[in-house]
Amino acid sequence: MQVKTSTSTIRQSSFSGQFNVPLAQLKNIANIPVHYVFIVRHNNKWTQPVVIRQDYLLDHWQNDKIGSIHENNLSLYFSYTIEKVECSGLDLSKYVSDFSDFPLVED
Repeated sequence: MQVKTSTSTIRQSSFSGQFNVPLAQLKNIANIPVHYVFIVRHNNKWTQPVVIRQDYLLDHWQNDKIGSIHENNLSLYFSYTIEKVECSGLDLSKYVSDFSDFPLVED
C-alpha cells in the first residue's frame, strides 16, 4: 500500500488535488499489486480515500489516458465535487473508500 497525499486547490464548484506516481513503479507489477491510497486535505479535514490497485491505475493510464507524464512520473489531478471524484474526465467514484481487496480481520 502506498499513501499519496495532497492539499486542496479551490475551484469554482469543487476542489482538486495533485498526485505523482513514479512510472517505473506503476509499470512494475508484482504478484501482489500495490494499492494506491489518494487523500486530499481540504478545509482542515481529510477526504475519503480513493483506493486504486496498481494494475487498475496502469490500465486507466494506458487505455483511458488519465493523467500526464512529467519527469518520469504520472501526474494525476483529481477533481472533487459533492457527486463524484474525477481524473481527466474519468469518474473514479467507485474507488472511494474501496477496501474490498482488504479482508476484514475480526477477533
